[in-house]
Amino acid sequence: MGVKAKRFELRAEEATLDRIQRAANVVHEQTSE
Repeated sequence: MGVKAKRFELRAEEATLDRIQRAANVVHEQTSE
């Protein structure tokens, strides 16, 4: 169970980073216009 919990945490962290990156890309696109 410990391994599964760790794996889930990593996946959640990746999803958060992905979301932040996407938001940053949107902001970058808006400011570059």
